[in-house]
Amino acid sequence: MFILALLSKSAVAPLPIVLLLLAWWQRGKICRTDVWRALPFFAAAIGLGLVTYHVEQLRSGPASATPAQSGFLGHIPSAGWTIWFYLGKALLPLHLVPIYPLWQVVSGRLPSWVPALVLVIVALICWRYRRDWGKAALLGLGYFIILLGPVLGFLDIGFMAYSLVADHWQYFAIVGPLGLLAAGIASGFRVQGSKFKVQSSSFKVQSSELVGDDVRSPFGESPSPKGPLTSSPTILLSVVLLVGLGWLTFRQSSIYVDSEHLWRATIASNPGCWEAHSMLADLLKDSGRLDEAIVQYETALESKPDFGRNHALLGNLYRRKGEFERAVAHLEKAVALDPRSMAAHCTLGSILLDQGKVDEGIAQLQLGIANAGPGVSSAAGIVTVGAGTAFSPQRPGLPSAAGITSEGQARRLPYAPGRLAEAHFTVGNAFLFQKGDVKNAIDHFHKAIELRPDYADVYNNLATAVARTGSADPIINHYQAVLEAKPESADARFELGSLLFHQRRPGETIVQLRAALDLRPDFARACDTLAWLLATCPDASYRDGKQAIALAQHAETLTGGKNALALRTLATAYAQAGQFPEAITTAERAERLAIDRADLALANQLRRDLALYQKGQPYRDIQYAGNEQ
Repeated sequence: MFILALLSKSAVAPLPIVLLLLAWWQRGKICRTDVWRALPFFAAAIGLGLVTYHVEQLRSGPASATPAQSGFLGHIPSAGWTIWFYLGKALLPLHLVPIYPLWQVVSGRLPSWVPALVLVIVALICWRYRRDWGKAALLGLGYFIILLGPVLGFLDIGFMAYSLVADHWQYFAIVGPLGLLAAGIASGFRVQGSKFKVQSSSFKVQSSELVGDDVRSPFGESPSPKGPLTSSPTILLSVVLLVGLGWLTFRQSSIYVDSEHLWRATIASNPGCWEAHSMLADLLKDSGRLDEAIVQYETALESKPDFGRNHALLGNLYRRKGEFERAVAHLEKAVALDPRSMAAHCTLGSILLDQGKVDEGIAQLQLGIANAGPGVSSAAGIVTVGAGTAFSPQRPGLPSAAGITSEGQARRLPYAPGRLAEAHFTVGNAFLFQKGDVKNAIDHFHKAIELRPDYADVYNNLATAVARTGSADPIINHYQAVLEAKPESADARFELGSLLFHQRRPGETIVQLRAALDLRPDFARACDTLAWLLATCPDASYRDGKQAIALAQHAETLTGGKNALALRTLATAYAQAGQFPEAITTAERAERLAIDRADLALANQLRRDLALYQKGQPYRDIQYAGNEQ
């Protein structure tokens, strides 16, 4: 049973010491037999305890030791404060806080030793009266301190970087003082009838019914035979305790309604808790409340300015708001604090690409990729490598079917295959569309596909890159072979259609894209690409403004009307059909979206499109470049 308890909660590891304490309480001494019987318990406790400690170090790392609390002796004053803190919360559970303020107990100052000295004095007094009430008191307090042992600060625990105490750390230890309190209260009332007698068997407390006045309570005094334990004062005290503790429990439970309530309650009680501010900021960010999240991250950094993760996340938020100078400032701090961070380097690189600093951006992204080796953690926990819009080969960002890749989506991807693939895709786009380096672009696209074979956008841009080399036939043959084996693959038909488009084979492109839409009518990228071809094809025999409008409107609906590239395609379709007022209005909407998302290259292209529409001229994709420039 003890091993099962250890496997469930290793905090019970100190129980073998309690067994010896119980032997002393029963017989007044610890025999060799008691020690031998306890040895298996000690072996199990030490073995599983070491495993737990090792896992804790790997999971959260050691707590940062401060000069005020270094070395074994330096932790003794802090342990004294901790024991009295837990005892106070056990007996009077008021003002409970999920994360308490981090104490600074300076061992070199005499007042810091007062709690530990008082504890020693109390123990000596109990020892002095051990033949009376002191023995039970030593049992209860000894049990309490022994069970608290692992969390008194002598072992490094990651959470102690935030706080030296936590209410849930005394769940097992609390039995000692509460049992002692219950016994003390009970001994103060009249007791009659059934009593408990301690038998001297190893580690067992047996009950027997004794009648008479010779029974002694755990505190040494003989109970009075004047009345039963069920007397009115006993019942009244029990009711008061139950009602009071029940009310406190009800009130405390209200802060656990959801995570936001929890962290706001923590901040209200502990305003300097930078971890609570960080966790609340994460929640606000994920729910789209960016301004509130920024305030919380900034507040957290006031208390913990060297926390790279918050600088990285804050930089990404400022990027999303278009405040690039602030974004770069925070991301530069993030990479300075944690040079091995993948996320900070990649996000900084994406911003630099957006600002036209191509070489610097690629360098940062490549540093992020290099940092993504085994065991290297991401400072921000995510990689957001672009605000990119869907179907966008020219964006050095990360496309998605919905139009924008969020941190939440990135977080759900496996660390190496997903996030690293995104970084390679971003670098590949930069090489292809901003530097014209097709060879390096193809290399990075291939690496992205190796890491994430289902990354459809990479195939599309790889097709664009290969088309520029004039050697697309091997990839076309590959997709044709795939379709022979799996003709129902809409993705393969779309990728083949994209390749054929860049090879300036519009008729075959239309066949494949229509087949893809027959298989999957809600295929947004296929809708957009086919609409683009029907609206902008240099060969007039393939242009069909009416069909292009219908397809582009469907793509706009599928992307929620918030995708700048889908709106650009719709504008070209309106222009092809001669509906220039609608084309101008739609292109202006797309331009605003591109500016909001800091896609300056797309915004500039839309301005050039608008100039054509205002002259009554449709857009013609002479180079078969696609919706990319």
